[in-house]
Amino acid sequence: RSKCGLLVSYNNDDPFSAQYARSKNLHQRRLWKHFTEGLPVYHLNFVYRLKNVRDYESAGASTPGLLLPYFVPTAHHPVPGPKGRDFDGVFVGHYEPDERYPSIAALRAAGIRVKIHGTGWGGCPELGDERRLITAARGEQYSEVVSSAHFALSFYSKLNSDTYTRRVFELPAMATVLVSTRTPEMNELFADGTEAILFSD
Repeated sequence: RSKCGLLVSYNNDDPFSAQYARSKNLHQRRLWKHFTEGLPVYHLNFVYRLKNVRDYESAGASTPGLLLPYFVPTAHHPVPGPKGRDFDGVFVGHYEPDERYPSIAALRAAGIRVKIHGTGWGGCPELGDERRLITAARGEQYSEVVSSAHFALSFYSKLNSDTYTRRVFELPAMATVLVSTRTPEMNELFADGTEAILFSD
């Protein structure tokens, strides 16, 4: 219990993810087990995705509420480069063995230049030697990298059962076209074709 008498939790991961529950990482399973068992202790619980409101309620959490992701204007803003837009597209994010690399590969095969920044791409064998060249983009470099492309891709983590991500709010704030996986939530958040470009396959 905090000194002000109000204890609040917020977690942008999905502690109820089936993939976490099946993980071979014992530390990870224990971490989420302890976290979910402690939810009833908090007076307020904020969650990242609508699915988790029901999950938290079933775990005995009091008053779980949805807190959508957001962008920070001082951190996420256009950074014009000396040469303007260097790439057609960019993806900034971690690697998962899902549709993200096949989508990037399809764009590249069509002659569209897409640059990758992020972590975990060493686990993508299809990239070959390029894997060693991929670096994370954090802080001001994140805005610089995104601003260097005409469009920025957004994919959602299957580990976290995501149907949107913080980047769908950050990328447009950098004045770069958002090209993102279509979900019912994204259809509600953005007008397809004018505020973002959404794709299904």
